Amino acid sequence: MKNNFIILSVFLLFISCVFPLQSRETPLLKVGIVSDTHVTPKPASCQWVRKAWTLFKQHKVDLVANCGDIADLHYPKGYRNYRQVINSLYPAGTVKPKELYVYANHDRLRIASIDEAFAAVKKHLEVPNDPYDVLHLKGYTFLTVPQNADLVRYEKMIVDALKKAPDKPLFIFDHIPPFETTSNTRAWGNIPRRQMLNKYPQVVHISGHTHNTLFNEQCIWQGEFTAVNAGSLHVW
Repeated sequence: MKNNFIILSVFLLFISCVFPLQSRETPLLKVGIVSDTHVTPKPASCQWVRKAWTLFKQHKVDLVANCGDIADLHYPKGYRNYRQVINSLYPAGTVKPKELYVYANHDRLRIASIDEAFAAVKKHLEVPNDPYDVLHLKGYTFLTVPQNADLVRYEKMIVDALKKAPDKPLFIFDHIPPFETTSNTRAWGNIPRRQMLNKYPQVVHISGHTHNTLFNEQCIWQGEFTAVNAGSLHVW
């Protein structure tokens, strides 16, 4: 249990340091990130979600993102339990962080239609964003794309965002990491994503999927762009 919490703390602090700082003590923006939470209909499966959100609340983050595979399968009760955890930490009337969620493959398993599955996730989890979405926060842009993203649409979102802010980093929340970037992406990574993102050095691509541990320094990669893998809260 202690090791899990240390990993989570380290990643939160890393993310707060990714952004330019006004000073060493005051980040412009704090973002808490989890991935592959794989909750089930059992409330106990949300225990690490609660610990993560408790940590994020202590650090007063501006945004919390989940990089996909929110549930292990498409479990309406699991999504509702997830939301109850957040609501218990942030009762009605209190200020809470913005939220972004990546819609990934495990979140549509058992449902034939991807569109119907993701619409149901949005309803049960009370998710604020659509599978393809853009969030502007404190001068920075965050894109969210689904695991089964149409790469033509994906790239257009990147191009449009960079036109508006060519001198700033562009943060992308995705589920699948680009090929041969962070650890295990030779087997788990996506070649078309890598080929596309190679053209955009401003991109900071944040993913899940590999179920890695953040003790692995190779979860951070810098080459033609920057890639960060958020590990798996369910496993680690």
